[in-house]
Amino acid sequence: MSSFPVYPPCAITENVLDENEVVDAVCIYLEATDHKIIQRCTTNDEGIDIIATLPSGSGRLLVEARGGKSSKPGIPRFGETYRKPEVFDRVAKGFYTAASMSASRLKEDEVALAYPDTPWFREYLLAVKPALELLSIAVYMVREDKKVCTL
Repeated sequence: MSSFPVYPPCAITENVLDENEVVDAVCIYLEATDHKIIQRCTTNDEGIDIIATLPSGSGRLLVEARGGKSSKPGIPRFGETYRKPEVFDRVAKGFYTAASMSASRLKEDEVALAYPDTPWFREYLLAVKPALELLSIAVYMVREDKKVCTL
C-alpha cells in the first residue's frame, strides 16, 4: 500500500456529507498527494466512484465512496441524514464492494473506502478494521470541513 499521510483521528462532526461531497473531498485530497484522477462518478453514475493513478505511476487507486445522507433528488428522504440502520447498510455494502474490488484488482492496484466522519460510520468501520487491514483496504474519513484523514 502507498504511504498516505496519517492524521490524528478526525473530530467527529454532525454536519453529514452526501456521497458527492465525499467524492469531491477525496479527489481534492488525492490530487494534493500526487494522484491523478482518471474517473470520478457522481451518485447518478455507475462504476467505481474514484479511480486515480498512484503517485509511483505503477498502479491505480480504486475508491468506493458512501455518503451520510441521500443525495438523489426525487426520492422520499432526499437530503435527510441516514439513521443508524442505514449507516450500517452503507458500511456493509461499501465493505462488500471494496472486498470484491480487492479480490479482482490488478496486483499493483490499491483499494480504499471513503465515508463521512460521523460517530456511527466510525463505530461500524472500527468493528471491521482488522478485516480491512487484512485485505489492505484503506479508509478515508471526510470531516464536515472536507478535510480527509485515514481511519
